[in-house]
Amino acid sequence: MFISAKDAFFVTQNDHSVICFYRHNMDSFRFIPDRIRKYIEGYPFEKNSTCPFTRPSRPLNECIVGLVTTAGLFIEGLEPSFDLEREKKNPAWGDPTFRHIPLNADRSLIRDAHRHYNHGGVRKDLNVLFPVDRLLALKEKRRIRDVSGMNFSFMGYIPDLNPVKETYAPQVAKEFRDAGADVVLMVPS
Repeated sequence: MFISAKDAFFVTQNDHSVICFYRHNMDSFRFIPDRIRKYIEGYPFEKNSTCPFTRPSRPLNECIVGLVTTAGLFIEGLEPSFDLEREKKNPAWGDPTFRHIPLNADRSLIRDAHRHYNHGGVRKDLNVLFPVDRLLALKEKRRIRDVSGMNFSFMGYIPDLNPVKETYAPQVAKEFRDAGADVVLMVPS
């Protein structure tokens, strides 16, 4: 997926790993009260005009592809859900942490925890927001070398990006690098 720098709002770069979160057009306010919509519309979101596009160092058919979603996915019994109760009490807060989604995870244990999108599609087909089967099909067709054994989910509503920038995104970048991922596909919710 290619995006323009004007759409990007965060990037962390460690060695050759780049994780770039970006804003997209979607009416995510449909599911929240008007008072919260007004608060969010006036919120001074961080914008990053310097998100670099980095071409892979080798062809995609030689790359291991990692997957990051902002769907708020977690695996029941592996890690806790995202903290929706704290967000319910304080709508200006969003859980900045991430969850591990191993490639070999039992799909029946994958749950979603996110208050800002309609979950109907992802509950019918996980690939809507975590297209792991699409990546595995690309591997089978030899369009990519492999899919990372470990992938990740954030909960996309994160008004304060500082914990993500300072702590969590660098951890995810390191884990991808340690797993040998060459490219990361970002899938927004």
